[in-house]
Parts: sequence; structure tokens; C-alpha cells
Amino acid sequence: MQNEGWELERIQRDLETLQEQIRELKESSQRDTQTVTEQLRDLNAFVFQNVPPVVNYINNGDFVFEQEDYEPGTNYTDDHLDCAMWYQRLNSSTGQVTEHTTTVRSNDHISTNNGNQAYWVKANGEISFGTSIAIMSPLPKNLAFPAGTLYCRFQVKKTSGAITIPDAYRLRASIWDNTSGQQKIIEGAVFDISASPAVSAPGSFSRNYILRIDTNMDFFYSDVITPVQVTNQVSVTNIDNVNFVNVSWQVFPESISYKLYRFDSEFSEWRQIAEIRNGATSFRDVGGRTGALFSLPGANILPRAQALFVNFGEYVSTDYKDVIFNIFVPTTYNFGNTTDKQWIRIDMVDENLNFVTIADEALLIDKLSVGYTNGRFTYSSRDLVANAAIQATTPPPVPPPGGQDGGGGGTPPEPGGGGSGGAGCVKPDTKILMAVGNAWFWQRADKISVGDVVANGLGLTSVVTKIIKAHTNQLRVITTENGRQLWCSPSHSIVQSSISGATKPAHKLKNGDPVVTIGNNGYIESSTISAIEIINVESDVLTFTLEGERTYIADGIVSHNLKPILTS
Repeated sequence: MQNEGWELERIQRDLETLQEQIRELKESSQRDTQTVTEQLRDLNAFVFQNVPPVVNYINNGDFVFEQEDYEPGTNYTDDHLDCAMWYQRLNSSTGQVTEHTTTVRSNDHISTNNGNQAYWVKANGEISFGTSIAIMSPLPKNLAFPAGTLYCRFQVKKTSGAITIPDAYRLRASIWDNTSGQQKIIEGAVFDISASPAVSAPGSFSRNYILRIDTNMDFFYSDVITPVQVTNQVSVTNIDNVNFVNVSWQVFPESISYKLYRFDSEFSEWRQIAEIRNGATSFRDVGGRTGALFSLPGANILPRAQALFVNFGEYVSTDYKDVIFNIFVPTTYNFGNTTDKQWIRIDMVDENLNFVTIADEALLIDKLSVGYTNGRFTYSSRDLVANAAIQATTPPPVPPPGGQDGGGGGTPPEPGGGGSGGAGCVKPDTKILMAVGNAWFWQRADKISVGDVVANGLGLTSVVTKIIKAHTNQLRVITTENGRQLWCSPSHSIVQSSISGATKPAHKLKNGDPVVTIGNNGYIESSTISAIEIINVESDVLTFTLEGERTYIADGIVSHNLKPILTS
């Protein structure tokens, strides 16, 4: 009995030990999950914040300019309701695009129809896209060259959760040749493959072959009208390592895989006999009646300057998401045939490249860029010129009234703007200009302590009295003509005049607005904004309260600090 009691005690102790181990494992798992979540958030922030801006060649990719802004005085009908540089047409149309007659227009344009249209949402700077419409914009010059790649990137979302996009549908970005007699997506030439039997003696069985080339975002075939043919001495049902057929083809640098299909006269059927992913450009067909059956396309599907977003219906939601298209220009494209403009074109097709129809105004599109590299959205050079012309005829902004402490006034932050009490904040790795005695140097914002001395916008110094940390789900990237760039929360207050002290929160700034910066010579100077980017990303931010002049210099741009909280 005594031994049984000891045994029960041992089992009880083992059970308690096991329960303790399970508890520790759960706690460890929770800590690991939290750590992974934080690392993913930090990685996401790093990726978004370190993607360089693209050199954007497409004009009015933010859909904020009207035709009058680009071509003032041309007096098109309701040209202030025409979206500059953007045109629409039925996706099946093969005619030349005629500028100024098929613009994407605001809903209140006098000639806008209620159906079968893309609409310019002028107030928000978006294009509403749906039905069987393609939207297009001319490139400023012909940028698509044989064997080159153009990157098209934009944001897209559904207008309603009730909108459904079938799984077989693909969002497509392509380069259109508007030359008379071409009037189509840029194409390469039809190509042949080679096939030769290992034994050259006459055979009673014939075999035909075609090749499919899959790229990262497209596919095309060798000649399907007159596919290469050979005769062989043995049936395809036999595996024969002597009477084989060797099939070969040219290199396609854009390919990610090759699929080889065979037709045999004995069974009169097409089957896939190989998929090659290692870059090889030949295959030995030793026979065997295996592989999936295949339906031969009714016409040649040529290599095209297009990219398809597969599984788009599963990806798109009611929140804006980025879509990126790598548009490879076919190696066999004859650039000399293009004597008119090349255009970027956005439309919807199915898995066989047939045109499809989706719900009217199903999608919203914004911030579209086209360039030789992938990167964050920026405005084209012509956008900057147009914006400068607008600013030149617009009265200068009236500075907000000053507060009790002589600051530049405050503006409530946008939702998710970061900070508290109207605080505008900068990223922790922002460089702040510091002063110690006669020495001036740059210091990361998150390395600054209470009591440190910062340089201010008057060329003097101020003392840090408090550090305020916050969080934001959106950042503004402000770039100036003299090369300064600041990442900040939308409510961050930026000084626009060193004379009046006028300030404006980042989310109210526009291209061409004046800002106060530190110049290359080390002196305070005025510059203008050349680009503003919006990055939807989670980020820690911080700012300071200062004693004395309440400005500081963040990444070369003079900023206003958080006002101190007044107490009775």
C-alpha cells in the first residue's frame, strides 16, 4: 500500500511538471507570435520606406489635373471636367485613339453617358473603371523597345464589397501601338520550333509539336497554324530510346517555363508531354501516351507587350492595394513599324485573353506610374510644370492664426496621423540638426534626450524640454527642389516662411508650395516642394516640445514643434 502511495505521488508530481511545461510552452508561443508580428510590421515598414521613388513617365497618373490645366485656353467642351491625358474606349475597339474626343470625364460633364463609361472622380483624383472599357494614356515618348521592360504600378480597389470578379478574369496592363495600320498591343513575330527524328528512315506515324512560353505575367505560343511536323517509325504508345524525336527552340529570356505539346496521327489528339523550368531549350520525346489533353488555340497567340494579374478577383478588396506589372517588350517587336505614339492601356481579359465585362464602376484606380524601374509613386515632370502654372495664378495661402505661445497655430491631424493633442511627428531615424557649443551635427530623432540643444529655423538654438512618442498608420514623404526629403505624419507642421513663421500640416501641402530648408551652404533658405508621396504603413513617430524658438530642422526641412500643454 505504501508503494502505491509513493507511486501516486510520483505520478501527481510528473503531472504537475507536465502542466508547468505546457504553460511555459504556451507563454513562449505567445511571446514568439508577438515577436514575429512585430518583426513583420517592422519589415513591412522597412520595405515601404526604403522603396525608392520611380521616375514616372506617365502624365497625370494621380488623376488630379483637368484638361484646362495641361492645355489652357484650348476651349474643349467642358474641358475643366475632362481628366487630362486619360482616354477611354470599348476594350474590343481596334481603331486609333483620338485625343480630346474620348477623354475620361467627370460624371457632370454634359456629354457623359450613364452607362458603358469610365468616370473621373474629380474630387478625389480617381478613375472609376468597369463594364467593358479600357482606359489609356499616351506615353510622352515611345519608351518600349525590343527586349526591354516597363513597370506599371497603381493602386486599385473595389467600389463595393458586393462586387465580384470571377477567378478566370485577369487585370491587364499593356503597351498599345497607335500607328495607323498597327492599332493593337505591341506584338512580336510568330516563331517556329525545330523537330528532328533520331532515325531518319521513313516512318508511318507523324507527330506535330507546339511550344507555350510562360512569362511572369503572360504567355504565348509557337506557330499553331502550321506546327512543325516529323514522321517516326514507332507508335507513341511505345517508349523508345532509339527512335526518339529531338525538339528544340530559341531562348526566350522572359520565360519562367516552357510547355511542350504533341499531336500524333495515330490517336489524333494533342497532349502536354513536358514542362521545363530549368531554362533548357530542347526536349527528347521518347514516346508515351501520357500527359493532359490539350485544346489547340484557333489562332496564333503572339508575344505581346502585356502583363496579366492572375487571381485578381481574390486579391482586390474595398481597400486600396498596389498592383505591379512587369511589361516585357517582345524581342522580335519591330520598333521601326511604330511611327505614332505608344500608350499605356488598362483593361480586363479572361484566361484565354478574351475581352470580358465587369460591373459598371466596379473599380477605382489611383496613383498610376510607368517607368523603367519599379518604385513609389511620384509626379511626372509635366505634372510639376502644370502644378507650378496653377500655383502661379493662385493667391498664396493664408497662414493659420498664432497660438498663445506665439507658435504658428495648429490643425487637427488626419485620422491615423499620429501624435496627441494635434502633434505632428517624424520617424525615429529622422536626422535632427543639433548644436553643442560651436559644433553642429546631425542626430537621429530617437537618440535625442531632454536637455539636448537643437538648431532652429532662425539659425539659433532651442532646448528640448519633452519628447512625445506616438504611432501613425500613414506617412507623408515631402521632397523639395533643393534635394531635401522628410518622412513625417500627415499632421506634422512644416514652416513655409522664415519671415512670417507661417506653417502648414503636411497633409495640406501641395507640389510647388514654399517650405523653409537648410541649403547646401549651411544657411536657411526657401525652397519649393517637388513631390509629395503618401505611404500607407504603420510607423512609430515622435516629436519634441522646445524652450525658446519652437522650430527644429528635420532632414533639412524646418518643422514646428508640438506646443507645450498650458496648465493653470
